Amino acid sequence: MLAGINDGIVASDHSSGTIDLPGAGLDLHAGGLVGLAEGLISESYATGAVTSQQGNVGGLVNLTLFSDIERSFATGHLQAPAPHYGKGGIAAQILEPGDPGRDTVWDTQTRGTNIAVASGPNGGTVNTAQGLTTAQMSTPSSFSAAYDFGPNGVWAMPAGATHPILRWQLAP
Repeated sequence: MLAGINDGIVASDHSSGTIDLPGAGLDLHAGGLVGLAEGLISESYATGAVTSQQGNVGGLVNLTLFSDIERSFATGHLQAPAPHYGKGGIAAQILEPGDPGRDTVWDTQTRGTNIAVASGPNGGTVNTAQGLTTAQMSTPSSFSAAYDFGPNGVWAMPAGATHPILRWQLAP
């Protein structure tokens, strides 16, 4: 996880670590990139698995509160104890209005869920958030036009990759 709480801006960043919270209150904010999002998350991604023994889990964030998430994605596996807790490809919970899902995607096969948000006001759907298969995640044309894969764009798709990376991650 990149940040426990984001009340500012996370832009052009990523997290690849595994999040494994065994219980006892720590599980309240298990997210792949950010635990509690109160700010902007833009052009970022998370690839690590997220596991919680006592709460919902979210691919990018756990809990959003007046947060905007745009042009970002998540791919790692999600694990939450059923039937009481849920898995959201983008977020575990939305508590207040915002736009947690503008042109966001998640890998439905590796994440193990077809739901964008496990718990929220819109019953698991979020604006233009969409689930993609692993094969679709490896194809730039599967992403909305808002993702810039151009020669000077933010995103790049290396040969043989299963998901995009940020252009700055390419070897010089």
